[in-house]
Amino acid sequence: MRGVIVWSDAEKASAVIWCEDQGQLAYARGRDNLMGGEIWPSLGDLVEFTVGAIRGIRRAREMRVIAEEWHPSLAIELHAAARGLTPLDEATAVYPMKRNAAVWR
Repeated sequence: MRGVIVWSDAEKASAVIWCEDQGQLAYARGRDNLMGGEIWPSLGDLVEFTVGAIRGIRRAREMRVIAEEWHPSLAIELHAAARGLTPLDEATAVYPMKRNAAVWR
């Protein structure tokens, strides 16, 4: 399967992938699932991977980067669409902070 990285943390070797079938997101964890390179995928990278499921959650395995920065604005576009906004509205929107809230939920 192919997908675009919509969240990534290289230090923790974790990523969230929006999949080409537009089904559930896939989650990647651990450098042992990375093929063909030592650099962890970044936001917007196009990746190819084998998908499996653990307790109903999609897991990406044998992941490799096909194109770097292929669609870096996809996360913003998906977030905006979920709120009924355009990406420009999302980029300039101000959201009230909640106590102990994570940044960008």
